[in-house]
Amino acid sequence: LDSFFKNDNLFKKHKSLGILLYSFGMAHFEISRYKVALNYFKNSLKNNPLLIRSYIFIILSYVRIFLKNIKVS
Repeated sequence: LDSFFKNDNLFKKHKSLGILLYSFGMAHFEISRYKVALNYFKNSLKNNPLLIRSYIFIILSYVRIFLKNIKVS
């Protein structure tokens, strides 16, 4: 968060914000809140499209949501 506010460079701000949003997504993913995590991962990519980890966890979130819905049915 500090790196986000200290950067005057717009590219670096977006990069830092993307990483921050990815971290929020991971926190929600770890406690099985996959839909919330998915939104954070998508928003992280809007700010930092080169963050490969977000792509991976978007796919994993969709898989977990799908599997969770199958178990309920």
